[in-house]
Amino acid sequence: SAASAQEGWLYENPPKEGETELSLYGGVLLPNEQLELFDASLDKPRQGFKPYDSVAPELGLRVGYYPWTTFGFEFETGAAFATVEGGDGVTIWTARAHGLLQYDEWSFVPFLVLGGGFTGVTSPADVVGSDTDPHVHFGVGSKFNITDSFQLRVDLRDNITPAAESADLVNNFEALASIGLRFGGAEEEMVVEEGPKDSDGDGIFDPDDKCPNEPENVNGVQDEDGCPEPDTDGDGIVDPIDACV
Repeated sequence: SAASAQEGWLYENPPKEGETELSLYGGVLLPNEQLELFDASLDKPRQGFKPYDSVAPELGLRVGYYPWTTFGFEFETGAAFATVEGGDGVTIWTARAHGLLQYDEWSFVPFLVLGGGFTGVTSPADVVGSDTDPHVHFGVGSKFNITDSFQLRVDLRDNITPAAESADLVNNFEALASIGLRFGGAEEEMVVEEGPKDSDGDGIFDPDDKCPNEPENVNGVQDEDGCPEPDTDGDGIVDPIDACV
């Protein structure tokens, strides 16, 4: 939608239609200790499953395209550096996409996300091996469009994945902070509210002026209909004050 004529940072850099955003993000993933990411083997204790520790720092890259100011599509890929029971390190990677619904009138842009993708783990075979599972994720957050081309952003997410030792699903929470660049997009048209016009400058606005292109004031006579007074004899003195019409 068109930006209003209100002033201040809050209204200076709203989302643009057709905009592309490129972001680098970092944060923490809180993998559920029952996260089902391991290479199962019948000859290992618990088939090779090891519980995950609770905090894993992560980094990733995001690209988004917004065909409308209120909605866009984003793709992300990233890696979290986790540990499992026993202290061994593993890498949890993600590749995911989602739709993003956002408020489009401010430089401060709250949003919702909903999507899915794949979560995987990479580690030596004697740790948990390698595995990949599908996931669904949703979350909330906000962008802060500092300038027309630079952006900060925060996300809070929940990634829903299969559980390791049951048919249940588990929640894996995530907190992200991003820095990003904004490219392209149509410039928002400024809507300037104007008062009614007075085309002939006679002090009567056009909606109330019966003669909007002819000023009424002639020789001091004004009856507020917006039309000039007649001068029947052409002597330069209008009829209402002419003793000899």
